[in-house]
Amino acid sequence: MFEKSKISSLSKIGFILLGILSVLSTIVLLVFLFILNDLNKDIKLLGDTHNSFLKVKNHTGKLLTSSYLLESSQQWEDSILTFKNKIKNRKQSIHGWYICEKEINSIRAIIKDDFFIKKLKNKPTLQVLGEAYKEENKTKFYLQLQEFIDSVEFLLQNEEFVIKSFDDEYEIKTNLQDEYIKNINLFSIVSTVIFLSLLFMISIYIINHVIRKERELFDNQNKLKKSIVDINESKLFINNLLDIAPLRIFWKDKNGIYLGANKQFLLDAKLDTQDEILGKSDFDMVWKDSANLYVEDDKDVMVNNKAKVRYEEEQISVDGRVSYLITSKVPILDSDNKVIGILGMYDDITSQKLLEKELKENKMIIEQQSKMAAMGEMLENIAHQWRQPLSVITTAASGIQIEREYGISTKENEDSLLTQINNSANHLSKTIDDFRNFFKSNNSKNKFFIKDVLDKTINLISSKIDNRDIKLIYSIENIEINTYEGELIQVFMNIINNAIDALESSINEKKYLFIEIEKDEKNIYIIIKDNAGGVPENIKDKIFEPYFTTKHKRQGTGIGLYMSSQMINEHMKGNLTVSNKSYKYENVKYKGASFKIQLPIDDN
Repeated sequence: MFEKSKISSLSKIGFILLGILSVLSTIVLLVFLFILNDLNKDIKLLGDTHNSFLKVKNHTGKLLTSSYLLESSQQWEDSILTFKNKIKNRKQSIHGWYICEKEINSIRAIIKDDFFIKKLKNKPTLQVLGEAYKEENKTKFYLQLQEFIDSVEFLLQNEEFVIKSFDDEYEIKTNLQDEYIKNINLFSIVSTVIFLSLLFMISIYIINHVIRKERELFDNQNKLKKSIVDINESKLFINNLLDIAPLRIFWKDKNGIYLGANKQFLLDAKLDTQDEILGKSDFDMVWKDSANLYVEDDKDVMVNNKAKVRYEEEQISVDGRVSYLITSKVPILDSDNKVIGILGMYDDITSQKLLEKELKENKMIIEQQSKMAAMGEMLENIAHQWRQPLSVITTAASGIQIEREYGISTKENEDSLLTQINNSANHLSKTIDDFRNFFKSNNSKNKFFIKDVLDKTINLISSKIDNRDIKLIYSIENIEINTYEGELIQVFMNIINNAIDALESSINEKKYLFIEIEKDEKNIYIIIKDNAGGVPENIKDKIFEPYFTTKHKRQGTGIGLYMSSQMINEHMKGNLTVSNKSYKYENVKYKGASFKIQLPIDDN
């Protein structure tokens, strides 16, 4: 007993020492690594700053050679601003930069002189200096030009000095980095050797003492007896777990004979205890009429040695009631991986199926309401489209009648008015054809160009757009797509009609509706955006819910955008989202709702 205690104590002390050594080594290495990480960040920052300054120097040289000094000076200013942003993060100053700043200010002052810029006439400063030097009288411009060139050249010289200071600093820090890496490698080797040596000594000591303690293993026989008792208790515990599980669980041998089941399964089988189910098959159960189906299903799992997970099946009770089950079955294997039986479990989803049926019926009701709402909007659009042609026909007919009554009718006037009547009648006929095509039911996919569908939609509601002085702004890439044309027209109409209603109540003098179409490799993106102020944030997440509307009950049903979302997300496998966007158009700031439709280009 003393030996066992001694081994345990020595083992604990040894492993504690190993742990302390590991922790200390890790801390030292982490310190080194943190220092090295900071040094790497400094080197990267130094490199970025150095590259930024090279751009400053490059743009400084362009001040002497560029034909467009204003553009070159703007690039020069931008590079200086970028460089200053870089050096803000540095902990130390840059040698020689303060001299460069003085020359930069001097050069800026000359560039801001309109007289100086105009005299250059879009020529390089060096060329202009050569031309001015030939003149006998050295003008103010010549002196100013000479001062500008001298300042730039002096700045270039000082920039060379700054670059050298960067190179010197980079060399110092990289040397320091190499030194830290060498120290880390050396420390890692030393600490590893110490750790392995200590581990080796502890292991040798423990092994020598463990060999002498092998006899104590015989004491485990008594422990095994106790383990058998524990196993029986565990078995009881597992059975209790199975009984309280919300699933029906059963297991059979390879011949389909029941070996056990939990209480939930026994209740379905109209049995009281496990003893009653032992030795029975499905042909002995209350569902014996469906036994052949269950037996074949079990054989399929066992013969193929492959689980079947979460599949739906029906179960008919004695009273003829049909239940719907979600079932999973897995083969039971022995130590040689041979199938010796099957484990199954299922859950009753009858209530869920009934709820799904109810939801499906509700969805059909909503779809029908959507169609009725769309029909109502179409009738309104027809009224708008017909108003002007009918007015022309009425006016022309009245004109012919009045001229005949007063005897001032001529053949030319009558022909002209009859032509107007004929043209208006043709327009009415075309309008009827357009709306009849819209109401044709077509549930199959077809290929079409997205711009053609958009044009059809706009033609159907063009009068509403024109009557409200709404200007359409297009940015369209005409793309061929394979999806449901009729549903896409309905989605376009729902979104555009909402935008028209919002613009009608907008306080903006100018009313715009923007439509953009673009694509990537797999998807097409349609963005419909207005300048009506946007959707209030407190309702933005609700507008795709059924029956949600901000309009009066007489004006809206609240199902248009819901059905649009269903058509895009479910039928067309796309995505419909809304957001509020702030943007500029013709230098005027606007804000409005932006609907984005994402569709796969070829949805097979």
